[in-house]
Order: sequence, then structure tokens, then C-alpha cells
Amino acid sequence: MSNIKLSRIRLTAKTEYIKWICNPRIILLAVVVVFLHNFIIQPLQEHAGKMGEPLNSLEPFIATVNSEILVIIVPAVFLALFSDFPKMDGSTLFFVHRIGKINWILGQILFVAYGIMTYVGILFLGSFLPVMTSTFWADKWSNVVTQYAQRFPDESQSFACLLIKNNIYNQVSPDMAVIHGYLLMILYLAVLASIMLLFQCLDKKIYGMLCAASVIAFGGTTSLVGAKAMWFFPMAHASLWNHFTSYFRKPVVALWKSYLYFGSLVILLIIASLKSIKNRNFDSIQEMD
Repeated sequence: MSNIKLSRIRLTAKTEYIKWICNPRIILLAVVVVFLHNFIIQPLQEHAGKMGEPLNSLEPFIATVNSEILVIIVPAVFLALFSDFPKMDGSTLFFVHRIGKINWILGQILFVAYGIMTYVGILFLGSFLPVMTSTFWADKWSNVVTQYAQRFPDESQSFACLLIKNNIYNQVSPDMAVIHGYLLMILYLAVLASIMLLFQCLDKKIYGMLCAASVIAFGGTTSLVGAKAMWFFPMAHASLWNHFTSYFRKPVVALWKSYLYFGSLVILLIIASLKSIKNRNFDSIQEMD
């Protein structure tokens, strides 16, 4: 039963993914899309209308994964969506005995990977589709993003003006900003999921949620005040604008270091989970539905 079987891993992931999609909490995805429209898309469109120029189609998503506020809200909603990950209830005991502990935990990892890609994918579509017909698609920044503050200096510190900072548009192209923003957010959420997975394997689920929430809270706080300690937390590494200054080409922290940070952290947490699950007693699991 301890042998790794790809079919059993896929079965676990598929079963958990279907449960997740059918969970009433999935309505939070719609709430997030509405939030994006009200707090990201509309302010940017108002600036575009005031200037009489179009946005780049990708800019709303770039703003979503780089806003100082959204980079806290997005992982917080993720925690709410996956608050019971990995779900253990009365049927878990039977399922684990049937497929084996290692296959079960690898299936959980595959499931949360599906879930994270679905979540970030919806964030992308929710910020891209509503503006698709009124924007242009090219690998260059719109004048709305780069020149609005110059044309309307009294609004230079407004919420919409600060959604995409000059740290980003002076240093990277829109295409690269989307690619890095997408990947870094996926890795950030993977760290949170790995933390919850490890604590569940240790039979300390509540501590896993508290730890993940603390990572978001402390990461957000240190990032907002610009403390050097922010680089100990995933949030700073997930925010592209933190990596650059406004004008100098040399990065504050090289992007490859952030990818190495995320990769190492996720791998270490997964290895710890695989070791911990071997000693986890599933016989004590009670029905929690």
C-alpha cells in the first residue's frame, strides 16, 4: 500500500478537486472577481477615460498581483478557500487505508496545485476579460499607467496611481510583469498550502492556519513599512515591485533569488510533511462533516 501509484495520486487529486469546486465557499471566487472590478478595473478605467487613452489589456492583472492591498487580500481569500486543506473526515481513514499514506499526501499536493492554478487563473481572467474590448494588447505600457501622475500631479498619490508603481514599468515589460507576477503568486500560495499540509500531518491543524495567517500578516506589515525583515516572508518575494528601485537597473533582490527562496521553502515543507505523515495515526480521525 506504500508503493507510489500515479493512478491513486490522480484519483485523490480529482476527488478532492471536485469536493472543493462543490463546496459553498467557492462563492468567494465570485466575490474576489467583483472586488477586482470595483477596486482595480474601475479606477484604472476612470483614469483611462480622463486621459482619453486606452489601458494595456494586461495592466489590471499586473495591478492585482502587485497592489500593496491586494497582495494581502488574495492570499487571505486563498486561506478561506482552503481552510480545511487537507480535508480529513470520517471517509479519510478508509481512503488512506485503500491507497496508502504516501499516495494520499501526494494526491493532496497535486490537488492543491490544481486549486492554486484555478484560483490565480480566475484572478487573471477576472481582470482581463472585462477590459478586453476597450484596451490594447502589446508589450508596452499604456500612457495611463506611465503618464497619468505627470498630467495630473495632484492625483499622483491616489490609489489607482499607485496600483502599478514606477518600480515596475521603468524596469520590466508588461509581458514579463505578467509572467513573473503569475508565477510568484502561485509560489506564494504554494508556501501557504505547504504550511497547512505540514501542520495537518503533525495533527496540529489549527496551528497551521494560525501560522499561515501570521505569515500573511507579518509579511504584509513589514512590506508596507519597507522593513528589511520583509524579505524573510513570502509576500515581499511575491511582489514584483519590491525587487526594483524606481530608476536604477540593479535590482534590490534578484528575481532568481526569490524563485530559489520559494522553491527551497516548498520543497523543505513537503519533505517534512512526507516524513510526518508516516507517523500520523489516522485511526483517531472523527467525522467532522
